[in-house]
Amino acid sequence: MLVAIILDLLIAAFVGWSTGKIMGYNTSTIGNILIGIIGGVVGSVIVGLMGAHASGLLSGLLVSIFGSCVLVFLYRLIKK
Repeated sequence: MLVAIILDLLIAAFVGWSTGKIMGYNTSTIGNILIGIIGGVVGSVIVGLMGAHASGLLSGLLVSIFGSCVLVFLYRLIKK
């Protein structure tokens, strides 16, 4: 159980870091984890509304990165 939580946090940190590299958005490790977690939810909702779903690690990562990029884009749009 603890190993699964740690693995999920590491994956979320990777997603947040990847999003930072793609979008030019730098944040802390905790920020990366939060962006990764929330971005995964956002990406799943968007892809689900399009009638698809992610099955597997690679597609899950891609959906999470997509959702995180959308999240950062919306944050920048609202912040201005």
